[in-house]
Amino acid sequence: MMNNEFIMTNGTINGMKNFGDTVRTALELCYGDSVKVVVHDVRKNNGVTLTGLTVVKSDCNISPTLYLEPYYEDYKAGNTMANIIREIMATYEKHSIECNFDITVVTDFNRVKDNVCFKVINAEKNKELLATTPHKVLLDLAVVFYIEVLHDTTGNGTILVQNHFMDMWDGVDTDTLYRLALMNTQRKYRGRICSMFSVMQEILDEAYATEFFDLMCEDDIPMYIATNVQKLFGAGVVLYNGLLRAFAEQIGGDFFILPSSTHEVLFVPASVGMDVEYLKMMVHDVNEAEVSEQEFLSNNVYRYCLDTDRMVIA
Repeated sequence: MMNNEFIMTNGTINGMKNFGDTVRTALELCYGDSVKVVVHDVRKNNGVTLTGLTVVKSDCNISPTLYLEPYYEDYKAGNTMANIIREIMATYEKHSIECNFDITVVTDFNRVKDNVCFKVINAEKNKELLATTPHKVLLDLAVVFYIEVLHDTTGNGTILVQNHFMDMWDGVDTDTLYRLALMNTQRKYRGRICSMFSVMQEILDEAYATEFFDLMCEDDIPMYIATNVQKLFGAGVVLYNGLLRAFAEQIGGDFFILPSSTHEVLFVPASVGMDVEYLKMMVHDVNEAEVSEQEFLSNNVYRYCLDTDRMVIA
C-alpha cells in the first residue's frame, strides 16, 4: 500500500534530484529490507547523463537500470506520485533477473570473444569516454566496443568495454577487439540498404547479397537508408565488409553518406548532383529538429569514393 506521505507530494517535487530521492524512499518503504535501492548518474552517449534507478535483490548480483527522466516528465504533466511508483515497481518486476550474473561472461575472454560487437559514435562529444575506452578513430567518429550479455525478446543487455577490461584479457589489443567485433556485429546485426521510398519492400537483389548484408536499390530513387535489420547502432554498417563498394558498384559511382543518427545513415548518389553544402545544411537541420542528443552522430557529410574504396569527409 502506498504511504500517505508520497500521495501528498503530488505536484510539489522540484528538480530531478529531489524526484529521485523521493522515488528511492518510496521504494525502500514498499520493498523493505529485501532490496537495496540506488539512484545514480549514468553517463550515456555524447556526454548525456541520465538518472538511473537500480533495485538490487539481496540474493542477486545484477539488476536492470531504469531511467527516471520519463517518469519525472510524467509527474510534471500531472500524474500522481502513487501511480508513478506503481508503474516503476511493475516495470522492475517485469524485467528483474532471478539468478546471479556469471561474471566470467566478462572476465573470461574465451566467453567474451563471440559476443563483442561495435558501435560508431561521435569522437568530439565523447572525448571523456574515449579516454577510458579502447577505440578506433574513423574520421570525426570513433568505433567503440561492447559485450552483448543478453539478446532476447526482453531486450539487449550490453556492457561497454573499458580500458581496465584489457588487463583481464591477457594479450588482447584494440586491433583484436576490432577484428572480432566486426565479424560478430556483421553476423548478429545483418546490414540492409533500401530505398527511402520503399522501406517496407522486401526486394532482394541476389547479385549483391552476401553473408553479411542485403542490398536493395531502385535506379529512379536518389536516397537510400542504410542500417541493420534490428535498427540498433545501424550507422556502423558503413564498416561492413564490402557494403559501401557493393552499393557504389550497383549505382555506378560515388555517393554521399549522411549521418541520420547512431542507428542509421542515408546514401545519396553523387550522380544526382545535389550540392554538398545543401546536404550539410540538411543534416544539421535534421539533427537540430529531429535527433535526440543521445543519438546524434555527426553534422558532417561523407563521400565514398569508388576508385579508392574510402570514405572521406566531403
